[in-house]
Amino acid sequence: MEEFIEGQIWLKSYPVHYSGTHFDARMSVIALGDGGLALHSPCNIDASLKAEIEELGEVRCIIGPSVFHWLHIGSAQAAFPKAVTYICPGIEGKNPEMEFDWFLSDHAPDIWGGVMDQGNDTASIRSMILTAGISCFTIMRLPPAQSSIRWPAP
Repeated sequence: MEEFIEGQIWLKSYPVHYSGTHFDARMSVIALGDGGLALHSPCNIDASLKAEIEELGEVRCIIGPSVFHWLHIGSAQAAFPKAVTYICPGIEGKNPEMEFDWFLSDHAPDIWGGVMDQGNDTASIRSMILTAGISCFTIMRLPPAQSSIRWPAP
């Protein structure tokens, strides 16, 4: 994993092969206020990656932020069975047997409230995690006030 923001956000690039297309995506590992971690757009979690993540802290939540981010939720759940799983509406239709705890909405859940925010107000954002139509891409580090999950939350 690559440390993106020191002690706060780590990235893991991974290849995606879906419906005849090939592209790269990134999982974000985000430090929560209580010392736990959130996995945003998880990749396949093998034993080596699980150990690397566990060195950073305990995974408290798994986030499937769009209907294209469901492929590895089961792998993340198997690696971190105590984590709460949040998905966007529509993912449950991709895999009706997938278990999850909550749907994402316009309001940040308590588990990451105060650390990340979500929604459309971007006026005071220092960094953001974008969920594009096919993947979570890190295009550039945006300067303050140009950055839907906000880091840190206001």
